Amino acid sequence: MVAQPRSLFEEVLSPFRNKGALRKKMRKVRGRPQTSNNASTANPVNNSKVDSSAEIPQNLTNRDEDNQTVKRKLDEVMERLQSIEESVSKIPKIENDKESTERTDDKVDVSSSNSMVSKPVQKEEKRFVLKHIFNNVASFDEETNHCSVQENHFNLDSYIIVQRLDGHLAVYFHICGPKDKIKWAVETKGELKIYETFGLGKEKIRTFDESQKDVSDFVVSVRDTKFHVQKMFLAAQSPYFKASLLGNFTESKKSEITLNGIDPDDFHYFLEVLYGEDVVDESTVEGIALLADMYDAPTAMRRCESFLINESKKSLKKIIQMASRYHLENVKNKCIEKIKTMGELRSVLPANINDLDQDVMGKLLQKSISLH
Repeated sequence: MVAQPRSLFEEVLSPFRNKGALRKKMRKVRGRPQTSNNASTANPVNNSKVDSSAEIPQNLTNRDEDNQTVKRKLDEVMERLQSIEESVSKIPKIENDKESTERTDDKVDVSSSNSMVSKPVQKEEKRFVLKHIFNNVASFDEETNHCSVQENHFNLDSYIIVQRLDGHLAVYFHICGPKDKIKWAVETKGELKIYETFGLGKEKIRTFDESQKDVSDFVVSVRDTKFHVQKMFLAAQSPYFKASLLGNFTESKKSEITLNGIDPDDFHYFLEVLYGEDVVDESTVEGIALLADMYDAPTAMRRCESFLINESKKSLKKIIQMASRYHLENVKNKCIEKIKTMGELRSVLPANINDLDQDVMGKLLQKSISLH
């Protein structure tokens, strides 16, 4: 459809290119008799040398033939021009449509090209969620399976199994394979998020309930638990609390604040450490270190570092992970000093290397070089 208008353009231009030649030819034809007449009049002597009776009729015959040829060609050109003019009137729309189509194609090509360059091909992921609430977990019998409802996702039947096992709580994600005897495999990645714990901590030494209301001037609320404390004491132990309770914040004018995202048991042990109690042990050290790092409490931080360096029975790998996560600088250095062989170095590396901060990774790399 588009090629036809282009050929019409060529046809339009072709007659105009030949038009000049036709006019020149016409002038030559018209000029011949005139020149011959002038020549015969001006030079009778020369004409006597030529057979005029044979020459002139021949010129006249040629002139008539040329005139007829030119007239015929001009008529053909005029007819051709008229037919072409009708066709040309349709060309702009065709050309515009073509240009519009080309621009659209270009945009599509460019956008698709850009998308291929700027966006990496994403790996297909199959995601689904299994949700079930297990009640009365504390009363579960040993090694008895408690299962969720079986669900089918991506042609696989899956469910959750929970059981008590040697004093621990075991959670399994079970996938039912194809019934046919064929080889099959499923690569999975699970995430476990603990929202709340209860009754897992050690016995509490101090109380911060309403019995301390007469010796406190401030309340800190964590979930459903209220801690009655002294504002000035808490501010002296933590730059975070000093800024929020004594600075130019709205909390400084309140008699109670709420802390979100932390466990009330952890906060209780954290307060006990600030009040001088010896509560840091294997079960409490990580929760206290978490809050000490979160609220920038140097006293609690030192107590955690001292325990991990001198008393803790946790593995070197676990202690390094805690030191990296909660920014326990002294613990980092002491742990890396204890590494004496490449086997010990490999044993402290976590499955996910991103669990370690860059400082620890750099120190482990230096240690690796020194051991070679």
